[in-house]
Amino acid sequence: MAVRKQKSPICKNCSYVFAENQPDEFCPQCGQENNERIVSFGRFLKDSINMYLVLDSKLLVTIGTVLFMPGKLSLAFSEGKIARYLVPFRLYFIISLVYFSFFSAKLLSLVENSEPISAINNLDVPVINNDGIEINLKDSILNEVKVTQSGSINFLDDKISIDRVIALADKYDTKTTMDSLKKEYPYFNENPFATTITTQLVKLYKSRGKDFLHYFIGALPFMMILLMPLLALFFKLLYIRRNRFFVEHLTFFIHLHSFLYLLLSIYMLIWGFNAKWMFGPILLSAVYLSLAMKKMYGQGWGKTLFKQGIFMFFFYPLFLFFYLLATLAVSFMLF
Repeated sequence: MAVRKQKSPICKNCSYVFAENQPDEFCPQCGQENNERIVSFGRFLKDSINMYLVLDSKLLVTIGTVLFMPGKLSLAFSEGKIARYLVPFRLYFIISLVYFSFFSAKLLSLVENSEPISAINNLDVPVINNDGIEINLKDSILNEVKVTQSGSINFLDDKISIDRVIALADKYDTKTTMDSLKKEYPYFNENPFATTITTQLVKLYKSRGKDFLHYFIGALPFMMILLMPLLALFFKLLYIRRNRFFVEHLTFFIHLHSFLYLLLSIYMLIWGFNAKWMFGPILLSAVYLSLAMKKMYGQGWGKTLFKQGIFMFFFYPLFLFFYLLATLAVSFMLF
């Protein structure tokens, strides 16, 4: 059987026709490699294994450098030494995917298994009360708590009773609940913002906060991606005399957060959310940051530690706090 040739006289992508004796490794018009896509299974398997090994080796080298050589990877990218490593955003994507998967699983498990919630959930069984009537103990407790907490609390300027909102939410779905409230309180028809807020509160109540929590956790990775350019801009100003490009500072923070995610993933695998041992990761993060800043920016220890202190104890907590507030607000409005 004839062997299928590997080169084609015509580009498979843009139909460019190669001239006789013209170099045909790549198409000069679109840049695609001139290689037949249909090959033997052996060739397909070999190419796949080679590609996997290359990516796998790059990933291991990159993660090892991030973990044990603070600042070296960021400096290497600034100097153009990138062939051995994964590009920053690919590294960040892989590590953040692992970290936020652990984080969400641990947090949701913590919420589900918290003592008040687990205790109430364990009471989801029928019992006979003193009057000989079968009741659900869980529902009875929740209703009692609801009556006790709601009382005379009112909602919005038009004094819309929380009791009424809860009563409707217990009986109907969210849409029907809001339709009923609009009929009873014309105020909603005049104020779309109040309608939106009330709708979200009803959804929050009906899901017992679970839907909101899921949405908020899902939004955290995007929050961190949006936070890093602001941090890079701050370092651009902090190291303005270093004459580094903005993207160099951004790369530094991508690598820094990749290290933090790896560290926290290891911590959560061992201790979960137990704050008893949290001092260890905090201390390691502080030491790592000082070493990374020293390596990347090449200033003396005095200036490095001074700038690290400004960043760690003021600007980073401040930026993180406001971004978390914004994420909470957006999550509440959209979940």
